[in-house]
Amino acid sequence: MNRREFLKVTGMDRTIEESKRVCPEADWQSGEMLNGFSDSRLAAWVNGQ
Repeated sequence: MNRREFLKVTGMDRTIEESKRVCPEADWQSGEMLNGFSDSRLAAWVNGQ
């Protein structure tokens, strides 16, 4: 299952749309689910690596 399919199946595909509606002035960027990230992987993600 790819990311798009996962978001659709879980209903999370509407989360971004709803968030943008509630807070349209925010600078929305693509993200990543961080569940299960190790400390080193999280640090790399935060630092853009």
